[in-house]
Amino acid sequence: MTRRRVFLAAERGARLACESLPSTSSAAQEASYWFFTHGILGSARNWKSFAKKFAERAEAKLHKPVVCKLIDIRCHGASSASTAMDGPHNMANAARDFVWTIDAELGGKGRVDGLVGHSLGGKVVLRYLQELKGMEQGKEAVDSVSRLVPRSTWILDSLPTTARGGLVGDTEAIIAQVAQVDLSGFAKQSEVLKHLEAKGIATPIAMWLCSSLVKEGEALDWKFDIAGCRELFQSFKEEDLMPVVRDPPRGTSLHFVKAERSSRLEREVGEELRALCENSVHPLKLHVLENAGHWLHVDNPKGLLDMMAGSLKP
Repeated sequence: MTRRRVFLAAERGARLACESLPSTSSAAQEASYWFFTHGILGSARNWKSFAKKFAERAEAKLHKPVVCKLIDIRCHGASSASTAMDGPHNMANAARDFVWTIDAELGGKGRVDGLVGHSLGGKVVLRYLQELKGMEQGKEAVDSVSRLVPRSTWILDSLPTTARGGLVGDTEAIIAQVAQVDLSGFAKQSEVLKHLEAKGIATPIAMWLCSSLVKEGEALDWKFDIAGCRELFQSFKEEDLMPVVRDPPRGTSLHFVKAERSSRLEREVGEELRALCENSVHPLKLHVLENAGHWLHVDNPKGLLDMMAGSLKP
């Protein structure tokens, strides 16, 4: 069976920008591959420092090379420059991008040991699992599909259900504010920062947004495609991926992490996850990271490292 036949289910996927962090281990064993992805309006580089520290901890525990790969979701970061990504920009197409990209990054060797998604990225990861589940049920080549199923899947402060009430915080308002910014009226990053603050965006978030500004000649531009991001976020709100949480592909363990100060996994969503953890026939855990808001890898990186490294088994 050809590779083309195996991945018919993902034929609309596009190759995403992916930065590989080389292992520092001198061990001769086959490498362990971990993939990280980010939230809305972010990029993979948001996770670079954390991924490096995770690789060091993982190599010390596993006694083998650990290669971390950082993926920019479509319309974000370096992936936003691709002309190969047709719309619609939704969870399904974002997940198919991941199938193609992860398969290409593995190059036919090894398998995915870990897949980590934060916020929007968490839901893309769940949709990726759903794509693989469909490929299994479609009787695709089992060996080829199983290589892409992560042994360990981490969903970090992300909503697996449709968005209800205030479960997405003020994200929608921030996206709307950014979409209204006419960058042609600004010459410096500092001017955009002041403008965003004047519109009511908190200074730390405004500074983080401005870190995604780049100079194109004399003009400023975002590193993300704001129209595409807005479309992705709408799909994020509408998609319900609890079915794949209840019945994931064979071979993965699911870890949900709720940031203590975040509302993303509150009320009935958190209650359903807790009930599933108690009764699921599949490996499923709900963790709570103390002293952390939604940007949990910034608020409590050590706690998150301890949590994730503590789950590793040599």
